[in-house]
Amino acid sequence: MSGNIRRGTSLKQFLKRWVAVALVAAVGCAGTTSYQKAKEEENLGHYDLAVMNYARALELEPDNPGYKATLARARLRASQFHFEKGKMYAASGRPDMAVVELEQASLLDPTNDYAATELRKAREAKARADSEKSAETNMERIKKKTKGQRAVSVILEPSSDKPINLNFPQQKPIKQIYRALADAAGINVIFDPQLKDDNVSIVLSNIEFQKALETLIRQENHFYKIIDARTILIAADTPQNRKTYEDLVIRTFFLSNADVTEVANALRALLQTTRISINKAENSVTLRDTADKVAVAERIVEQNDKQVSEVVVDVELLQINTSDLQDLGLELKPRVVSANVPAPGGVTNLGGAASLGTNQFTWNQLQQITLNSIGFTIPSATFTFIKDNTNAELLAKPQLRISEGQKAQLLIGSKVPVPVTSFQSVGAGVGGAVTSPVTSYQYQDIGIKIEVEPRVHHNKEVTLKLMVEVSNQEGYAPGTTQPQFGTRTISSNIRLKDGETNFLAGLYRVDKQDTKNTIPFIGDIPIIGMLFTHNNNDHHTTDLVLTLTPHIIRIPDVTEEDVTPYFVGTDSNISYQGGPRVENPTRDSGPFEQPPAGAKVPAPNQGRTPPQPAPQAPAIPPLGIPGSAPTDIFKPPPATPPPGSPQAQVPPQSSSLSSSSGSASVAAKSEAADAGSDQALFDFDPPSATLAVGAQQSILVRATTAAALTGSTVAIRFDPAVVTPVVVRPILGNGSGTADAVVQKDHIVIQFPSAEELGGTRALAEITLRGVAPGHSTLVFEPTDISGAAVLSTPTVIDVQ
Repeated sequence: MSGNIRRGTSLKQFLKRWVAVALVAAVGCAGTTSYQKAKEEENLGHYDLAVMNYARALELEPDNPGYKATLARARLRASQFHFEKGKMYAASGRPDMAVVELEQASLLDPTNDYAATELRKAREAKARADSEKSAETNMERIKKKTKGQRAVSVILEPSSDKPINLNFPQQKPIKQIYRALADAAGINVIFDPQLKDDNVSIVLSNIEFQKALETLIRQENHFYKIIDARTILIAADTPQNRKTYEDLVIRTFFLSNADVTEVANALRALLQTTRISINKAENSVTLRDTADKVAVAERIVEQNDKQVSEVVVDVELLQINTSDLQDLGLELKPRVVSANVPAPGGVTNLGGAASLGTNQFTWNQLQQITLNSIGFTIPSATFTFIKDNTNAELLAKPQLRISEGQKAQLLIGSKVPVPVTSFQSVGAGVGGAVTSPVTSYQYQDIGIKIEVEPRVHHNKEVTLKLMVEVSNQEGYAPGTTQPQFGTRTISSNIRLKDGETNFLAGLYRVDKQDTKNTIPFIGDIPIIGMLFTHNNNDHHTTDLVLTLTPHIIRIPDVTEEDVTPYFVGTDSNISYQGGPRVENPTRDSGPFEQPPAGAKVPAPNQGRTPPQPAPQAPAIPPLGIPGSAPTDIFKPPPATPPPGSPQAQVPPQSSSLSSSSGSASVAAKSEAADAGSDQALFDFDPPSATLAVGAQQSILVRATTAAALTGSTVAIRFDPAVVTPVVVRPILGNGSGTADAVVQKDHIVIQFPSAEELGGTRALAEITLRGVAPGHSTLVFEPTDISGAAVLSTPTVIDVQ
């Protein structure tokens, strides 16, 4: 028993050793195979594959030092190869591909610092390229910046923009009314020499100067032209005067999407102008006309120069062709029994070989004709048994990206040459000109042709104008080499939703041709006749299935502003109401008052850009009755006194202009003057503002009183999620104290001392705000108590875009 166990144990050990040796041999063989394959790939220059195979060989034989060395060498060569490719991509302006190659080079050889440096540069270049690709182009930035801007021109700057009363119930000369209105606003007025001084009457109450002026000139069919910041000219509104006085503006519109010819035609039709030039090379339209027409043209161009819709159409086409051919039976070639005299190709009793042609004899030979002289041709018989089945499929899945209004064509097939013969003269003959045929070839497209023209609707549906044509060659015309073609065409308009699939089928065609050849009488005998009959059955079927799936990838960016109507004047006088023509740099102060400290006053005759639209703040109650004699436009503006000086706060003046009869006057209303000395008004300058995210703007905090200002504390609340104060600079201060300001979480607290000056408008502080996020923030005064005065306050609205 023990001997058997020892013999069994020895057998198990032998088997284990044999299996281990076999595994080692197999592993060594696999390692050698991978190593040899790696060498082959390395010799071919496929360094990545070589590294993979060397690594596999080393994995199988980790103790092989040769494999380690070759793997290290291959990694270095592969790293150098990717490094050179990365530098080539970087030099050719392909930072994305350079990053891929340099990352591979650094991964293969981490010690290559040069590759790491180039990789960092390539990543920076790729980041810049990606940001430039996603960012707005320079033209888009310029268009946004100049959107709504009028041509740089002079804007009228009256001394006051407070409401006025124009009260002339009795008829007075129109020029006298114009002068009274101009005196109230502190401007000069001149008249066209041909303007008639008709007597008119007009009554307007509590209206701004600009509206009063435009109402009066519209009533009298006049128009005015701004000469400088303090002077206007009034003339009769006639075409000749318009041509004489109206300034013209030249504006070039660079189009990104629309066609220049269509835009130019639209401007001609809508603006009734002919001074338009187009530049197809730059895709631009240049217009020379009045500032109002140019402003209207800007809106028209903006509404029409929208990006064109684009659609990607997924086409799946499946064509199945089936052919069944069965050729069975006896076929006679030829199917005619003929006799020839003399017998062709043989020796006859006519003497020797036939020396004459078939059916040609001499008279002597004709007398010697017997049955042996006649040769017979008997049809040869072939028995055919053929059966062929052919199935063919054509599957295509192209994608067509099409812009709206454009056609996309898809052809899956081939071109077949079609001979075309023409005759040309080569000379003159006896009976006329001698012609020679000349054959040329035109190529005809056969196969499957698809034409698609999309139209994108605003409800995200797509109308496809579709044409499908299936053609094939059907042999040749009888007796000629002219090919014949068969064609099936479908034209339709289909409307699909975005992503909806249309299934087009039914283009199924079956061609059958059955031919039966037999011997008369014998072929009609049952059963026996089948041996003398030849049947040929040829069947062809074609089935075409087509699916279309549109995907909208781009639509025009139509905004609410594009569909909002706007006024453009009258049919004979096109005007644009988009920008102000009258501006008051010292709003809410009398004509003789200086601007508050920190406010910037534009110089006369300096063109202005109309301010961007902003939410309207509540109107500030008028503080005085403005009015002055016409100002001297050649007099230099007075220097602005320093903040806090007595000259900086001049009591508001009031004036009244009356006609000789005393029944007509021009005056401004004042609520604060009627309230007495027990009222204080706190407000902001400007009353509203618009700024971008990250941009800064300064506003003034002002106080207006009829008497000396009593020291107190003012708290201003704001929305920190929209704006944040950067700097709060107190302005008011005197010998009895200095103003101070503290910024809290959502409040600004301003402390100011008592002012010894007389009543008037004075600046308390200057606040610099920075936009944090898009939205609206209202700066509101918290309840303030000033001894002996009723406090009124007006908020301001900050619009962050």
